[in-house]
Amino acid sequence: MISVSKLFQSFSISARVMVSTASVVGILLLWIIFFSVERQEKTIMAQNERTMTMMVTNVISALHTIMKAGYANIAHDFVADIRKDKNIIDFKILRINGQEAFLDNKTVNDVNRRLGNDEFSSRDSEEIRQVLDPKNSDLLWVSENLRLLPRYMEGVGGRDLLIYLAPIINDEKCFRCHGRDNRLRGVVQLTTSLT
Repeated sequence: MISVSKLFQSFSISARVMVSTASVVGILLLWIIFFSVERQEKTIMAQNERTMTMMVTNVISALHTIMKAGYANIAHDFVADIRKDKNIIDFKILRINGQEAFLDNKTVNDVNRRLGNDEFSSRDSEEIRQVLDPKNSDLLWVSENLRLLPRYMEGVGGRDLLIYLAPIINDEKCFRCHGRDNRLRGVVQLTTSLT
């Protein structure tokens, strides 16, 4: 059996130059394709991030509008409607301690006590759902920096996920019901698939 090096040496000089050139060109093409695909992937991820940032910003704006207009009782329905979007895997509004909001009467009772009347009705059934640990580094980062935080993670079955944590700021219009104690009212957690 003849070896590759002996076969290559049996070629004429012009054939060797042609094979070497073709090999170098092939390697360069593979390198260009690889980096082009990687760059395209980064561009698509950046576009997806911008789109999701706009969506989260609009959701928070709508939530602020609902709350400031005095319709806090429909916030739970608002969250349920957003969860119906086929592009959203998960959507939650969290308190600053990582518990899911609008499942119990804690905030309703606090607001009614602050207002001095029962302006908002209590829920018939209550549930406490701890979504994130209060010491979760991402939750703490959003609480401290008051900025949106995107995270890429691998989900079940290797599915690429984009998870957003976005702050719900306690601004002046919130003070009537929620007071001035905390700069942050809560955090929106939105999860979408990148595939």
